[in-house]
Amino acid sequence: MSCASRLVKRSVAYTLLSILPVITAQSVHHNCSFIDVDSNVCTVQRNTSMLPQDDGSTIACSDTIANCRISCDSANACSANLICPFNGDLCTIDCNSVDACSYSTIISNQCRRVQVNIGGDTHNLHVTAPNNAGSLHLQIASDVSFERSHIESTDGTADVTLVCHGDCSQNTIDALNIAGVLNVSCIEHETCELNTIYCARQCNVLCDECPDTTVISNDGFIDGIDWQCRTDCSNSSLSDESRN
Repeated sequence: MSCASRLVKRSVAYTLLSILPVITAQSVHHNCSFIDVDSNVCTVQRNTSMLPQDDGSTIACSDTIANCRISCDSANACSANLICPFNGDLCTIDCNSVDACSYSTIISNQCRRVQVNIGGDTHNLHVTAPNNAGSLHLQIASDVSFERSHIESTDGTADVTLVCHGDCSQNTIDALNIAGVLNVSCIEHETCELNTIYCARQCNVLCDECPDTTVISNDGFIDGIDWQCRTDCSNSSLSDESRN
């Protein structure tokens, strides 16, 4: 464990309830906009708004095609349940404009790799990582805010990586039961504040400025956390505690 600025180490019990949406058959959008036969990719292109409060809306790629790309190109275009292929090889979700993926829930199923690219301001996004030794990668573009969102692993997730080149604040990253490694990077002089990060056996957190951040390790594995805060981690804490 290392940190350039002072951290407060304390023991606190936390409880986090994960609530996944109930998927209904109200409104399912699963037709491929086009299929690249050579690379076996189904692309679903969305450029019309969906109501965030419509919890029954679902966007899903075909389970018969190994690679899926969901392109969200306008505000609330993907404010729905986004379903990756159940046993897919790669599921890519591109949030290309402001609020394109706000109020979305990404369900990775058993994809080997899920890539989420945030290219416009996004908030209230819920992402569940793959549960069959798969990997989840999130990339936040420069000058983009990613806030009030929830990233959650399962006990079958191989690794989770969040690379933030923008402002990533007020998020919860729950990797307490991950099978592999959690990597969180927030650099290039951006501020990532008020985040809560749950770590398992191995966790790497690198940030330029991450004040008011709470990092919680699995009970007994605090030595597996490498937290490097280059400039400001004021009012932040590192806790070794399991949740009740």
